[in-house]
Amino acid sequence: MLMGTGMVIGINETLNVIGNIGNPDSKSSLAGGAICFYTGLAASVASIPFFVSAGKNKRAAAEVHGSFKMQKLTYPGLTTSYNKMYPSLVLRIDLN
Repeated sequence: MLMGTGMVIGINETLNVIGNIGNPDSKSSLAGGAICFYTGLAASVASIPFFVSAGKNKRAAAEVHGSFKMQKLTYPGLTTSYNKMYPSLVLRIDLN
């Protein structure tokens, strides 16, 4: 976004300079557009490793498998043991 803003400001300033050729009283500065452009360019280049890392994490997250099961819990009583069914969520994560 900054790079695009810098380009628009730079183009605008360039057109102003071209339009004011021959006018000795006109002052123009391309510094604002250049700062935005180079800041945006640096931010774009710096973001590349983050996108690469996000792609790797996405593939790793796709390897997580989940399932929903009913498990049996057996607990002892005074004369017999009791069975109770309870829901469980099982997650399997490959660490390779």
